[in-house]
Amino acid sequence: MITKRSTNPPPGSTFDDFFRDQQQRVLQLCWLSTLDRAAAADAAQEAFARAYTRWGTISEGNPGAWIRTVALNLCRDRWRKESRLSDRALPESSAGDRYQNTDLLSALELLSGRQREVIVLRYWMDLKLDDCAKAMNVSTSSARQHLSRAHDRLRDLVGPEIAKDLVS
Repeated sequence: MITKRSTNPPPGSTFDDFFRDQQQRVLQLCWLSTLDRAAAADAAQEAFARAYTRWGTISEGNPGAWIRTVALNLCRDRWRKESRLSDRALPESSAGDRYQNTDLLSALELLSGRQREVIVLRYWMDLKLDDCAKAMNVSTSSARQHLSRAHDRLRDLVGPEIAKDLVS
């Protein structure tokens, strides 16, 4: 069971507090979005660099949502530039068996970029569908459609039991 974590720092928090709290989550989001360790590290680092320069503005709103959106946009930019994914070493994680299921990770690579994004945001980052849609910069109905198609594709690729384990 993954416990839900707040994506917003407490009032008066510093950027350092936010960075410590969110660094691993953003890195995992980027890695699961790209399945490329170097690209994930670059995207996460760039997202935090941008957050640092805008901290005065974004700290007043929802910096967790802001950094997820920026990180996903950076990952998408990389997808557009490269045709193949590489460097599939698993990240260190305490988030459970999902990171260790190589069948599921291989299947994620076969999903479209948007399908992979919504699966990662919904089940690894534990976001509500509305928050997934905001991070993806799409409507909630569009995110729901990507999620449904991703479920169907995952069932075909890894079987109903593994796909069922993902959502439970």
